[in-house]
Amino acid sequence: MKKNDFLSFGAGLAIRFANLVGGGIEASGIRLVDLSEESILREARRRTKLQNWGNERFQVPLRAIIEGHENDSNLTFVGRFIARQMLIHMVSNRLRIHNDLEKHPEILNGEIRRPLFVTGLPRSGTTLLYNMLAQDPGGRPLLYWEAFSPSPPPCPQTYDCDPRIKVAERSIATLYRALPSLKLIHEINPRGPAEDLLLLINTFVTPSLQGELPKYRKWLDEVGDEVLIASYKEYREQLLLLQWKVSKDHWVLKSPSHLFGLKALLEVFPDACVVQTHRDPAEAISSLLSLAVTISSLSVKTIKQKMLKEIIVKMLEQQLQRSMDARRGRMATEYTMFATKR
Repeated sequence: MKKNDFLSFGAGLAIRFANLVGGGIEASGIRLVDLSEESILREARRRTKLQNWGNERFQVPLRAIIEGHENDSNLTFVGRFIARQMLIHMVSNRLRIHNDLEKHPEILNGEIRRPLFVTGLPRSGTTLLYNMLAQDPGGRPLLYWEAFSPSPPPCPQTYDCDPRIKVAERSIATLYRALPSLKLIHEINPRGPAEDLLLLINTFVTPSLQGELPKYRKWLDEVGDEVLIASYKEYREQLLLLQWKVSKDHWVLKSPSHLFGLKALLEVFPDACVVQTHRDPAEAISSLLSLAVTISSLSVKTIKQKMLKEIIVKMLEQQLQRSMDARRGRMATEYTMFATKR
């Protein structure tokens, strides 16, 4: 047995053992994984030694996400643990980011000029195109390690040896040991360009979170422009933080999730250049379902492909409709401006 195969086998065995023991204890009525809002916020504050996360808008979607996980009887013990750790990480990022901006308010005086966004249906070639565009010497791609932990702002002197790089490398290595097939479907380079979904999730407003989460997805269905614009303003603050000491001519960014908030994106970044990839939706859905099945196998007792497919189809329909509405609105605005100038 090769070393990587042995490590993957060991990781799989550890997960099964944790689910057996932890699940058995929780079945007896003892909660080992506390998914309550109070516990998550308290732990984030303990880890960061910070208290203030600024506005509290995020707590509305946070509660809907927590409720979805709490009511998901298909979630394993390990799945509950992963959900808790991810939510703590998201809140911790908010605390650290707000602390940086309070200590250095001049960060918000920065400018983001002509950012380039790659978006499109998931599994439609956005990653390939993004990686190609990120080779532009004047472009500033978002790297995985800094996207995963945006605070503190990266520095030029330590950009290639920042301690967060090792943390990201260990995190991805652990993920691939637990899900060895994931690397064949979606390879992640901790030192390479990353999807900025990792910044969007810190706003708690994105359709790309894992899990059934019925209340959260209903909330997203009804979310208004003002919430999305506020979310993209927070996203912009993260970019300003990251470019404070390490900047180039323009940002090069990528996420299929931008289809969902395209109108807000163009409101917050009026001079943005958006490149949208296209693929037969049936093929994109099939490919995304394969990825979703692989990822969810780490957290659930039974893979519910029909349910996953329904979530994916609804999510993509919603993203495409919102993006088309945004494009129509943009074209109407530009035509009005042109007619006025004439």
